[in-house]
Amino acid sequence: MSRAPPPRRRRAAGSIIAALVFNAAALMAPFAGAGFVRSLSSADLIDYAPTPPAIKNTRAALSAEAARFAPRGTENRRQEWNNLIARELGEGDMEAARGFALSAFQILGGSDASRLRRAMGTGTDDEAMLTAALPLVDTGLRQRFRALIVRNPRGSFDVLGDARETAATADRWRNGEQVDVFLFKLGGLTLPAPDAPPDDVRLGASVIKIAKNSAHLTPQFAARIEAAVAAVAPDGRLESELAAAFQNRAAIVDEGEAAALAFRRARDPGLYAALATDLAHIGAAARAASPAGAASLLAHVRDSRDLRRLELLAVAGGERAVAVGKRSPEGLVMKSARGQLRNNPQLFADALSVALALLGMLIATHLAVLAALRREWEGAEAPAPAPPILSKAEAQRRVRAPEHMGA
Repeated sequence: MSRAPPPRRRRAAGSIIAALVFNAAALMAPFAGAGFVRSLSSADLIDYAPTPPAIKNTRAALSAEAARFAPRGTENRRQEWNNLIARELGEGDMEAARGFALSAFQILGGSDASRLRRAMGTGTDDEAMLTAALPLVDTGLRQRFRALIVRNPRGSFDVLGDARETAATADRWRNGEQVDVFLFKLGGLTLPAPDAPPDDVRLGASVIKIAKNSAHLTPQFAARIEAAVAAVAPDGRLESELAAAFQNRAAIVDEGEAAALAFRRARDPGLYAALATDLAHIGAAARAASPAGAASLLAHVRDSRDLRRLELLAVAGGERAVAVGKRSPEGLVMKSARGQLRNNPQLFADALSVALALLGMLIATHLAVLAALRREWEGAEAPAPAPPILSKAEAQRRVRAPEHMGA
């Protein structure tokens, strides 16, 4: 019959196991933490697609931002609202003026907001709200304010020139004349196929031109988009394709189509797909707000993730987002875009690894503390050790020892 190991040996084994668990968890924690941080900082962590929940949450966030423009005193709110609209109209920014007008509920508040709701009745669209807000507008501003009530329908919008203009610019570029190579390539790369309907890619490219000419591109995004366009169609390859397309000009029926074909042959398919995706986000924002409004919002964009936010903001808020963005510090309005967390198994796995590492360290520390307390408790209650039993010879030797020492 085997006997159980003595308590002291069991406690020593437990201490060794606790130490091993603690060391393994401590070794694992930095790697798990680094993976968790990497997953959290992933560009694809949040989905900014304009789904109904994302639109609803983004509208609420934009409303909160618009409320910041209301003065603290209730007596000055209506005057401040009128001043905001008048300032934008004076600058010729119809989109921002309409945006502040549409933010009347958030800026006015109190009795004016209640009055506005009663005046709207069953109306829910923007035009109904602006019509109901007309009596709250200063008398001298009402004539100009009426221009904000009816939103002009937006048809096709293209400021990059057609294929024939692109062909003429290509001739000047090949002859060494001074041209804006970035806008020339951007226009040529996004030329639509013959008889194709307008698309968001071409619209987004037009918005880029407006933003560039009005100095609304951030340095980060300007460098990024220029590098992307240059990489899609390098100078040497584009020049070679244009030379081949115009080698026999007498046989060319449509020079614009020849230039468009040269651009299609010169562009890198994979790089162009990435560029077209970014431009499509801008184009969708322009359809939701306006081309000029989307160009104004580009002043807050630094990368592709911001472009997805831009589209969500424009779809959710329209001109409201344009107004808030124009009068907010750089990048602040982008925080109002409320996307949704993607289903990310890697993030879950990294979070679980961090949790297990911390749990292992906690359990090992807990066991070590309990073991130390137990040793202290057992040491305090243990009886004094009995004197050793000596042999007769040892006892005699110890008795004689002082005599020898004294001698």
